[in-house]
Amino acid sequence: MDISYAFDETGQAPANRVFNEAHTLTSANGFNYQFIVPRMAPFFTYNLKVIHVATDRELALGIDYTLTHKFKLGTEQLGTSLYGSITFLDKNLNGEVQVTYQTLGGDFILDEELALIMLTSDLIGHRLVNWEDIAQTPATFPPIHHQHQQDNFMGLDEVVTALNAIRDYVSGITHPDHHHTFAAIDGLQEVLDTKVPRVGALSYLPTPSHQYPTGHTGPLTLELPRVTSETRVTLMMLVQDADQSFTLYVDGDLLPHTVVTEGQVITNVHAYGSPNIPINNIQFAYNLDGRAVIYIGETGDVWTKPQIAVINALSSTEAAEEVSGVYKFGTALTGFGDQTLIYRSATLRDIENSGSASTAAIDALEQQIDQDLNDLLTNLTATIDGNKQALELADQNLSDRIDALVLVDQGIITRVDALESADTGLSNRIGLLETEDQGINTRLDNLELEDQGIKGRLDTLEASDSAVVAQVNTNTGQIASLVTADSLITQKNTEQDDRLRKVRLNTILGETVFDII
Repeated sequence: MDISYAFDETGQAPANRVFNEAHTLTSANGFNYQFIVPRMAPFFTYNLKVIHVATDRELALGIDYTLTHKFKLGTEQLGTSLYGSITFLDKNLNGEVQVTYQTLGGDFILDEELALIMLTSDLIGHRLVNWEDIAQTPATFPPIHHQHQQDNFMGLDEVVTALNAIRDYVSGITHPDHHHTFAAIDGLQEVLDTKVPRVGALSYLPTPSHQYPTGHTGPLTLELPRVTSETRVTLMMLVQDADQSFTLYVDGDLLPHTVVTEGQVITNVHAYGSPNIPINNIQFAYNLDGRAVIYIGETGDVWTKPQIAVINALSSTEAAEEVSGVYKFGTALTGFGDQTLIYRSATLRDIENSGSASTAAIDALEQQIDQDLNDLLTNLTATIDGNKQALELADQNLSDRIDALVLVDQGIITRVDALESADTGLSNRIGLLETEDQGINTRLDNLELEDQGIKGRLDTLEASDSAVVAQVNTNTGQIASLVTADSLITQKNTEQDDRLRKVRLNTILGETVFDII
């Protein structure tokens, strides 16, 4: 049963709360990304909840997914963010997700058939495409009573002062310290023309359009402000000619004007356009003044009555020049830098809600796809034929190279055989050396045994020498004793001889005396 939701600008109506809406994610949902469109989009963001069913995990904004297809008109009118789709940052995330959200409701809900077509199309650059570009939403937003915070307005005091001056002037009220007329108020018109609500300091105000001469030939150019630091810029431009108009988005990374040279290309450039854009590429490079220049169209392009305007511009840092009047329009005979292809988003702005119109559009897309496939097949066939010839030549060169390698291999085999023979001789020599080494080891063992015998004999001789020394010491003592005894004997003999001599003398003397008497 179809469920309808009434328009709810508050984002608080319980009846507009959609619970656990199921969507299936597969890698086939997108070539470079996965995204889903809630069936009752656009939706408020403040209470969005996305659950990955398989892991029972609530996905986090900015980590697991980001919000795309911003509903710019609704966001500006209601003062709160509204989006139309959810883009998942992990391209490999699979399975069912359940989305709970608060729908805006009313006529702003995307037709189910258009949602199906959008999901089956490759919406290149969908992060830069607004909800209004793909959904057949009303051209105007219902008037809603609402309030703005004074802090959200920049320059509100100047506006109040200017309005009070206008009121006083119209009413004929004069002030003692103020006698200027409306026309004499310096800068009043500029203040009134530029004072609009804006958030942040990096969203630039629209630039007045530039009208080119009738029958202009060549590219249209747009010079950007110079910057003093590395800056990421995104531009939204509206280009109009006599019989058509289209929207062009361009982004790129700008460098400080002091370090760039003329003709140097802008890095990380992307370009996206509405389906009816008549050109295929742009060029984006620096000029002599260090300003980045966008070249729209080719040298030979003929325009009927072209007109160009910058609708919006964003930058990651402040530009070096003032926001107002920093863009310069002109022409160029030749462009600089590499060509950047313009991707066309697969929008269906001009398709009616009727099934026949959608079917016709799908048939046209299918015919275009068939034509593109045929062209691709033709190009692939030509490429394959060229590659075949190149492969045949490469195969012949490879065969010649293989033959040369075979000859080299034979030489290597011969050299290996010679090395093996030399290795055999070395092995035999090593065997002889090992045998000689064994004989030397045996002789060493015998010498060690002889050395041990000699050491034993020496020990025996040392023992005998000790015994001889002891005997000699004993004999020496005995000899000393004998010498001492001999000395005593000699002394006694001497004493005995003296006594005998005395006796004999006495005897002799006694006989003599006796004779005398």
